[in-house]
Amino acid sequence: MATVTRPAWITIAAVSALLLAGCTTTAGSDTAGGGESAGDGGGDTASSGACPAVSGYELFSSDLVTAAPESGAVYGDGSTLSFTLAMGAGYSPTLDLTYLTDAGTPVILGSQNLLDNGDGTYSNNLNVFDSDADGRPGFASVTIVKDDTFEAPAGQEGASQPILGTYCITFAVE
Repeated sequence: MATVTRPAWITIAAVSALLLAGCTTTAGSDTAGGGESAGDGGGDTASSGACPAVSGYELFSSDLVTAAPESGAVYGDGSTLSFTLAMGAGYSPTLDLTYLTDAGTPVILGSQNLLDNGDGTYSNNLNVFDSDADGRPGFASVTIVKDDTFEAPAGQEGASQPILGTYCITFAVE
């Protein structure tokens, strides 16, 4: 059995504190013009609907999304997530789902099609089964295959499947 010396113990404690600090909640950002404000900061992330800051999952809503679920909206138990797109009906957007472990590690759950409701609103209410995501905060990113009928969000002009927005959700497994 290895003996941990006092300086090593201090280092371990400091690293642990830094890792835990990375799991604190922060308010998300919202770009001008589109969707709901993402992230409300503070409190227990699973019950308050707040998502911790995670690199690669920055909360935003482009001008192409004119309405989005409120931060922390429940998904996975048959509850509906609904998004309204500025370009109207006739598209096939996708919902990319990721949940966070207790350690704050993102786990990709999968992608699901958003159904075209015919009025520019797209929604999905599928159940999530057999998952560790239950009660966990996570992210729903709306993506769409780019065509010539709309401009991609700023910074994604060359993307073949731009992200229209990333939103904080809470998973409830059926």
